[in-house]
Amino acid sequence: MGCGSSVQSPSVPAAAAGSPRVDPLTKSRRTSLENHGSSIREMRKIEFGRLMDDEEGFKALLDFAKSEFSEENMLFWMDVMRFKRTAASSKAATWDAEMAVKAGEATEADVESRRAEGLLSMTAAASKIIDTYLRDGAEMQLSLPDHPFRKRASEALAPAGTVAVEKVMFDKATKMTYKNIEQDTFKRFKLSDAAQQLALRRSYLCTDAASAEGDEHDNHRQSQKELRAILDALQLEIGFERATVWLYEPTGRCLWSIQSTELGNSMICMRADRGLVGKAVSMGGDLLCADAYQDAAFSDRVDKATGYRTRSVMCVTLKHTEGQVRGVVQLINKRALDPTEGGEGPDPAAAPQCVEFVEADCQAVHARDKQITETLNAVPTFRYCEFM
Repeated sequence: MGCGSSVQSPSVPAAAAGSPRVDPLTKSRRTSLENHGSSIREMRKIEFGRLMDDEEGFKALLDFAKSEFSEENMLFWMDVMRFKRTAASSKAATWDAEMAVKAGEATEADVESRRAEGLLSMTAAASKIIDTYLRDGAEMQLSLPDHPFRKRASEALAPAGTVAVEKVMFDKATKMTYKNIEQDTFKRFKLSDAAQQLALRRSYLCTDAASAEGDEHDNHRQSQKELRAILDALQLEIGFERATVWLYEPTGRCLWSIQSTELGNSMICMRADRGLVGKAVSMGGDLLCADAYQDAAFSDRVDKATGYRTRSVMCVTLKHTEGQVRGVVQLINKRALDPTEGGEGPDPAAAPQCVEFVEADCQAVHARDKQITETLNAVPTFRYCEFM
């Protein structure tokens, strides 16, 4: 080497030679921002109506509101829903007593007693709501315009009040509160880490913009149509006289009939500890009953009042992935198959002859577990209590 030679610099990789060097910290920040943008998009997919109808979603939103000391709207909503459940339970208890009267097992005095007990429970619940949220200077007074419902609510509880305690007495305030939650608390919640984690755990709560704008009542009707199609398919496969899909609402310990082969879309509410359906919920498993009258949990009051005869019953429980009961499919009076048709189905011309349900019938329902449960998940539980 000559004197004019220079020291050779370390070799540079060809890929790096033609492009600017990226600082590792900058690269990390860029990746973090990209992931954050993706997370924001996921959070914005959470649909408000579904969030309010979902037990876990509602709790997440309530916890977020509490962290901001702005939970009064959501607590008011919860207490009104409890009030409506109390009203529904009172109505169901009165109806139960009326059925007992028709069956010759009770008197009109029993009916009036149930009705008075229900009114007392409703009055206590309404008084708590008014004192906590609506009266001037209340502990958690709501920021609502001075509408006539404030005066009517107070009059309803006055000793000589002219307005009775009614299930719909808080409806206007509830609608305003619901709107406030959506436009205020929910908008901030969507941008929180809690919303991101919830979206990952409960993908059902996330939907595209088109679905989010759909009418919830249309979704409700669609759910009922889907359930009716499932019952029709099961009727052809198993062969039974009547069927009902019940939705279990654990907060109020109520069962709501969502679809029925006899009642159609008409909804009935009953306590979750009543009847064979309630027994199945308590068991957390399927129930096969060869003769309903031999089971102490069965009540024959409806049979006596309507002239119908319940014989064999099957109740199949539907569960969340976490193992909690979501609903029950109840089938009544399995029809004997027509031997002349090779056991293809019930003989419509023959006199009704009921047989026992078997384990294979349970499996036929369980084969549709996912389809039925997903349909029930689309049912607005809280709104049932509002519109019933």
